Amino acid sequence: MSSPEGGDSTRGEDVPYTLHESGKGLATSTAAANKADKVGADIPLEPIVTTRSSRTDGFETVPSGVVTLLNGPNALPAEGAADPAASQSATHVKKRTLSEWELSLASTYVTDAQSSRPSRLDRSPTAAQLRSYRLYHSIWLRLILYVFVILNLLLAVFEKPAVKHAGVPYWGTMIMELCCLAFFIFRLIHYKKFCPPNYYWDKKTILLAVCIGLTLLDMVIYVILANTLSKGADGQETAVRATRILRPVFIVNFSDTRQIRKAFRNIRRTIPGIANVLILLFLSIALFSLMALKLLDRDARNSVNGTSTRTFYDRKGRQYFDGFFEIYWRLYVLITTANSPDVMMPAYNYNRWYGIFFVIFILLCMYIFVSIVLAVVYQNYRKHLKNEVRKTVRTRRQSLLQAWRLIKAQKATGKGSVLPLEHFRQFVMYHEPKRSLAQILLLFQVLDENSDGLIEKAEFMQLPELLNVGVVEEKATHLLIPQYLPRVWDSVVSVFIRAVVKHRSVSNFVYRENMLSLHYRPYL
Repeated sequence: MSSPEGGDSTRGEDVPYTLHESGKGLATSTAAANKADKVGADIPLEPIVTTRSSRTDGFETVPSGVVTLLNGPNALPAEGAADPAASQSATHVKKRTLSEWELSLASTYVTDAQSSRPSRLDRSPTAAQLRSYRLYHSIWLRLILYVFVILNLLLAVFEKPAVKHAGVPYWGTMIMELCCLAFFIFRLIHYKKFCPPNYYWDKKTILLAVCIGLTLLDMVIYVILANTLSKGADGQETAVRATRILRPVFIVNFSDTRQIRKAFRNIRRTIPGIANVLILLFLSIALFSLMALKLLDRDARNSVNGTSTRTFYDRKGRQYFDGFFEIYWRLYVLITTANSPDVMMPAYNYNRWYGIFFVIFILLCMYIFVSIVLAVVYQNYRKHLKNEVRKTVRTRRQSLLQAWRLIKAQKATGKGSVLPLEHFRQFVMYHEPKRSLAQILLLFQVLDENSDGLIEKAEFMQLPELLNVGVVEEKATHLLIPQYLPRVWDSVVSVFIRAVVKHRSVSNFVYRENMLSLHYRPYL
């Protein structure tokens, strides 16, 4: 199949370089990729068919979602050739070489935006603060934190009363808990090295400090009591740990577990909005409980020798609906259908008209009120989740604005700022050193929506999403005949043979033959 220039698209120098991502594809020019190959980058080769386009930006979107650089008059300039419009725009920008400090700080802000975490750095941090910040959010320290948090929760398995055959002496669990608390204290001290005071002393940090202090105090008291008080009859210590209930706090309040904290915060904010519906549901159950108490109590009791005895029992021999709170509990369980129909059978066996009472209760409480509660819970949780998403987007934008101020270039006119290709290349090579030059050029072309050779601030805000996209580079196979015998490859006979081989009927014939051979192979 021929390219717009009349040559075959699979010819060596006419093969464009394409990068694919599931559902999306990106491409860059052959010359730029060849330059990247010279510096050791692994750039894929894949022949694609391009057509002439009336657009001036050099891109064409094909149905498969692949964005390709066009050949011909409308193509973007290759290496060594400059686009006149882009060059004219780039000459009006005051370029400079970005310093190591600017690149490091901008990379930190972009990493925060990619991770959707709020930046807790000062507006003008020192080099020590920046190093502490990057170390604090390193993957290894986060993994160690997760290990200690899980170990702190698993102590309940080994502490007395422990799981059978898993008990450990109290000094063993104390040592493990001290290690966990020591690492938690280290994280708080490390966090203070770079965090501004107005952010450090918030409710989460204060709660963590209080929980650590109470746990240490409880451990000291427990050791004293365990060595002074006498043991019980079964040989177990009579002293009890009181701060075990505080251990889940460490899951929620560390900054590395913000997703869990967001879920808990949404639930906490949702409960007040559904309180009125829950109260209505509980009051309706209380009303039916009073009705059941009066209706069943009248027939459930008879007088035998002047004393009242129950005549209703469940299948386990227990007294049936004896008292208001027992009735309330059983009806509450009934709206979950966990005890249906067992709860209504004793009354139904005594008198079938009692079935009407349970049918009305199930219709009102289970099918109507429970559905209303579910709808209100969903609506309120969805509303607060939207607020969390807006807050996350606002946080990401603030981090990107900080990065933009560091790597932007001022226009020669002094009005406005942009990001030229040279600044973008320096930043991406520092932020993600494994990116090839072809990929960097590709990212720049995708962000540069108006194709003026400069990235505006609004376009720069899409960088985290683009960097998070996984890109797979594929290299097409080079054929030896078109490379070394191009005239034979372009001959009439060769074109005819290739057209016949690529025909749909030939492909269907080969497919049927393969299927038949696989089917009859066991009989041969």
